[in-house]
Amino acid sequence: MKTFKHYLYAANVLTYDDWGPDSENNNAITEAGLARIIQKVKVDQEDFIIITAYRGEFDKKENIARNRDLRHWFNRQEMGVYQLVGHWRECSIENVPYDQCPADKLVDVVERSYLAVRPDTMSAKEFFGKCKFLTKKWKQDGSVIRIQELFGDEIQILENSGDTFGIGSGISLGKISQAYSQHVKKLNTPFVFEGVEVPATNMGKQIAEKYNFNYPTGIWNDLKSWESIISA
Repeated sequence: MKTFKHYLYAANVLTYDDWGPDSENNNAITEAGLARIIQKVKVDQEDFIIITAYRGEFDKKENIARNRDLRHWFNRQEMGVYQLVGHWRECSIENVPYDQCPADKLVDVVERSYLAVRPDTMSAKEFFGKCKFLTKKWKQDGSVIRIQELFGDEIQILENSGDTFGIGSGISLGKISQAYSQHVKKLNTPFVFEGVEVPATNMGKQIAEKYNFNYPTGIWNDLKSWESIISA
């Protein structure tokens, strides 16, 4: 028999998948926390993928639903995800480049990506196969991967075709942001990973634990709200 707490969690996880000032998601975003994650995968020599199911032709509601399906897939593989928040501005006037756009016509675009680490129970070859499957299934131009057994320490861009190319060894937040901007989103506008989402309430922490949302723990002095990101 399902308890009241079960239904409460189920309702709240939907708000966890949502985002923005107009949502009930009250997670905070920390760039320092994301830097800590990047440092951890570097020191622990972990393989990972950064990917989203977002597509520009879909609205926010549809993209959230697509990402929820992607997250469910990771859960079925027993792979928790870190929720990364990417942000850029683009011109609302069709065919007008960013650098020629009037300031009052620039609009904020936010995209959530997932960072998932290869579990020890999954071989590097199997992980690579799953990365190719996801990049193609969600019709992404590319994803960011590191699989050391196959490619050494070099970060790779995995294209929709299944081909890969390296973008240099060594992991840094700046390098990953640049790679994501140029080769995954193919943007000619400034793109930044604002940070990783962390729960701001005890209920948020319980939801994260139950539904395999990973997040860095610590005291973060750079916490940002959705409002501050959009209005920055």
